[in-house]
Amino acid sequence: MKKHLFYLGTALLFLSSCSKDSENASSPQVSTNKMLAANDNSDFNRYIIKFEEDALKLPDNRKNLSKDQLRLSLADFFNDINLNPANVVHWYKNVYPGIATPLTNTQLSAVLEHPLVSLVSADEKITLDSFIEESPRINEKAQNTPWGINRVGSADATGKTAWVLDTGVDLDHPDLNVDLLRSQSFASGDGTLLSNGGDDNHGHGTHVAGTIAAKDNNIGVVGVAANATVVSVKVLGGNGSGLITDVIAGIDYVAGLSLPGDVANMSLSGGANSLVDLAVQSASLSGTWYVMAAGNDRRDANNNSPARANGPFLVTVSAFRSGDILAGFSNYGNPPIEYAAPGQSVYSTYRNGGYRTLSGTSMAAPHVAGLYLHHNGAPNTDGVISGDRDNTPDPIAIL
Repeated sequence: MKKHLFYLGTALLFLSSCSKDSENASSPQVSTNKMLAANDNSDFNRYIIKFEEDALKLPDNRKNLSKDQLRLSLADFFNDINLNPANVVHWYKNVYPGIATPLTNTQLSAVLEHPLVSLVSADEKITLDSFIEESPRINEKAQNTPWGINRVGSADATGKTAWVLDTGVDLDHPDLNVDLLRSQSFASGDGTLLSNGGDDNHGHGTHVAGTIAAKDNNIGVVGVAANATVVSVKVLGGNGSGLITDVIAGIDYVAGLSLPGDVANMSLSGGANSLVDLAVQSASLSGTWYVMAAGNDRRDANNNSPARANGPFLVTVSAFRSGDILAGFSNYGNPPIEYAAPGQSVYSTYRNGGYRTLSGTSMAAPHVAGLYLHHNGAPNTDGVISGDRDNTPDPIAIL
């Protein structure tokens, strides 16, 4: 069905680099086919290292693999490059065996020469900077049905699960069923890692969650998959910024717990990155659907990850406005885009028990995520959008 990469639907990726000392140069000069090319967003204070799976002799089913077991299998590696395992920020074991860690230039050179290493990438900073806030936060009493929900449809989805990889979700919002036990934070931007259980101190992730699964309860709004369970996987901080290493950690977490038929929504996006693409491709193989925003750059979505990633359980979504017309901010391209959904002037839940109107492909993706919860596969369609810049109009997904 798809093509895929990584983009925060209503978000853009930025990246800055800085040096800590003479060993941590801002732009190390390396030349190897193991190292992904740096870009304007590269952050050389942390690296992603993917290991050769066969060389590590890990079990086929890694869901039961503990961090300690992975660390033990890498003991020689840590000795060889003179790296203290305590410095590792994230351990990846479900999408692929890997770590996220700071490295000096000397350690980086050793990593690139090590036989256990498959791929290496500098980290990248991402930030939400392109979604449009159209209304102040309000407290809603009587329930209304937003125009996007009317366009695609709504039905009860009690017992189904949506994983929201975003700025978190308001854990006690009265219009959402949030699974507190499985909700988790990986957002370094919030200071102490894993500090707040996935609560949303921004608002974007809660808005996404409401479009997917807001309760049919006579208050606020109703979601496409009304009454479904939402799990908050916080990968962006309260300032709307984050790191690719944190995003991959969130994907790895979902891959270890999600079940076939679950849906993971990724309304976030950045520049093309093969390790992000590989993470969502691998995570989706269990039968969990990954629904991704196309991005808001007015360009081909093949330039963004994870939007460009390909796989049978990967779905990328563009945004349209009232009248079924492609939104002016939306990325385009078929592939990787499979469907279009409402993304302009979308009303939904917001942080601190509130509600707000936002625009972006971040708002379009959760409409389709809700549809995939109902169908556990391709939704129905109702015509195509007009104004598609690639001259292949995206089909409009409906219940």
